[in-house]
This record gives sequence, structure tokens and C-alpha cells, in this order.
Amino acid sequence: MKRKFEVEVVRTDKYVIELDEQVMDEAWMEQFRNVFYDFYDLEDHADHIAQFRARFNNGSFYGGFIEGYGEIALQGKVKQDAKWHFPAVNIVKADEDNDIEVEVTEV
Repeated sequence: MKRKFEVEVVRTDKYVIELDEQVMDEAWMEQFRNVFYDFYDLEDHADHIAQFRARFNNGSFYGGFIEGYGEIALQGKVKQDAKWHFPAVNIVKADEDNDIEVEVTEV
């Protein structure tokens, strides 16, 4: 007999993301849109970078690699072996929740 469980995981992460608008100007964004996502302003990029960090890089001492941006910095630090660093993006502050609430219900 197979048992099924519905699991709800709740956590809160907060980020301050610094974006260089002189590098990420309209020409850069148009090029980005042609290859990656339909982002039209810096807020779209900040949203995407924060979501990516929360989903895939929790606990990393560096910002990590994000497709379309390369290696991004966390508090100005990038891995020494970073092959492609995009200096226009820096996660200034990352408050990542270690107190995760989990609720399990058998269905």
C-alpha cells in the first residue's frame, strides 16, 4: 500500500539586490530579452535573481551562477574560479530563513 503526504513548507528570505543601471541599460535589456526572458525593467531582474537565489543557492557563500547573468556576487564576493562574472549584479544582503515551518498531512 502506498501512502501519500501533502507537505507545506514555509520560509521567508529577504534580499537586497544591487543592479548597475549603467550596465543593465535598455540596449542590454533588449539583448537579454532576445535570448532569455521578457524582462523590461530592473525590478523584473531583481525578482528573478531573488527567486533563483532562494530556490537554488540557499546557504552558499557566493551569489552563484544564474543563466543570462553568469556568476553574481554575494556581498561583493564571487568564487575564485568563476569563469564568467557579471559585475552589474550584487546581492548586498541575504537574510535566509533557517527556521523553516513544515506541516505534513496524510492524504
